[in-house]
Amino acid sequence: MEYHGIQRYLQEVLATSVRIRPWDDAQQLPFYLRNAYDFAEVALFDTPCLLVIADRPLDIEADIRRHLDVVAKHAPQDVLPVYVTTALASYERKRLIAQGVPFIVPGNQLFLPPLGMDLREYFRERPDNTSNALSPATQALLFTALLRPWKDEIHPERLNERFGYTPMTVSRATRELQAAGLARTFAVGREKWLRFDQRPEAVWQRAQSWLRSPVRRSVWAVHAVDPINDAPLAGLSALAAQSALADSAYPERAMSSERWKHAQHKGLLLLHAPEPGATRWQIWRYDPSHLADHGLVDPLSLIVSLREDTDDRVQQAAEQLEAKLPW
Repeated sequence: MEYHGIQRYLQEVLATSVRIRPWDDAQQLPFYLRNAYDFAEVALFDTPCLLVIADRPLDIEADIRRHLDVVAKHAPQDVLPVYVTTALASYERKRLIAQGVPFIVPGNQLFLPPLGMDLREYFRERPDNTSNALSPATQALLFTALLRPWKDEIHPERLNERFGYTPMTVSRATRELQAAGLARTFAVGREKWLRFDQRPEAVWQRAQSWLRSPVRRSVWAVHAVDPINDAPLAGLSALAAQSALADSAYPERAMSSERWKHAQHKGLLLLHAPEPGATRWQIWRYDPSHLADHGLVDPLSLIVSLREDTDDRVQQAAEQLEAKLPW
């Protein structure tokens, strides 16, 4: 989102001159926030505000209130963090207002309760879904392309060799990659191939706003019979194995939804809380074993799965892991 659009809207509705400029201290924020937002400073009626600007509308899983609280801890005490987005679904708008979250939707609404402002015009709603993210299959195939020896041009089925998705799913994935501006399709005879116009690091960076955590849910469980040791380590366990971060008290592993169903039939017992011998299981949207290496989930999925963790130590370790990616 460009600053001048926000600035023009504020000047129109507030009938005063404002100046927006980048926030120089954004680098001190956790990695997951820097990936999700742009940050800018502006003074509104002598109140210093920090605009927390979403590049694209965040999905329902995002905790905007918590994000602003983390930003506030890293900003000067008298600064007011304000969420800025291009559109809000009605239920999102109601939730933010109920939580007292200051927000701006340029051209639509300005809600700044600390300044006594609630200016509502018309509401540009967005669909109540997460269609702005890549599908799990598309994300899995993209990560396959990024992690294997790099090829600028590749047949989509080469990326599908381990996953075995249907031709329809692979075709949809190629369309999603093209729509996201991450790759282009071109014809080789009667077949469609993928072409990446950038190097893998640039594709990875460009994909950030399209990625979602592979973790559908996490549960505690204990083995009633034989332990499942071939599932890759995930979460903090995987991060600790590749950094100086201390491991958690309980191992964390990942498996697909399909394998989770089989595991329960073979005696894996759910727990309401951790206990000796327990494992924290991540149930993934795609099969983590197809991208795993040396008993660990792949680094790209791991980094994305940890973006919402507010522990600075975790984010620092994730940044170090990203810096070691082989591209």
